[in-house]
Amino acid sequence: MKLQLASIFLMAGLVWACSQSTKQQEEDNDYELSFYGEKIEQLSVVAAADVRGKLETADSVELQVEGIITEVCKKKGCWMKIDMGNGESLTVRFKDYGFFVPVESQGKIAVIDGVLKKEINEHHGHHHDHDHKEGEACHQDENVSEFVFNFTAKGVILKEDKI
Repeated sequence: MKLQLASIFLMAGLVWACSQSTKQQEEDNDYELSFYGEKIEQLSVVAAADVRGKLETADSVELQVEGIITEVCKKKGCWMKIDMGNGESLTVRFKDYGFFVPVESQGKIAVIDGVLKKEINEHHGHHHDHDHKEGEACHQDENVSEFVFNFTAKGVILKEDKI
């Protein structure tokens, strides 16, 4: 009897531990999905090209955004950029520095869930400067816009084509 109870508790513990993983994988019809941070469901997803319009009446808004990752922190995946079109990108950081995405995520489709903010464009490359290898140049856009769009994600879904 004690052995059966111990087995039940062990199995329950294993199930719980597996469900607490920060990276989970699922599949949908077209893509293999990998989850980072909080597991999110795709609800009212906005295309990255349309986020500018979401901030016409507010400086921040909570939403889900989908777009193609154009750049990722090469050290540990602690930030990424998503293409907004027209040469603009959305800088994504992760809530409380609590999770990261794989450094090889560039080119993948991401769905991010969190808070989008429009901020005055000051010298925002400071963190990025530290992420580049010593002697490697930091990319600076000559056509700097008045505002930058920053996103703090609580969860990320990476979509990868099925092979």
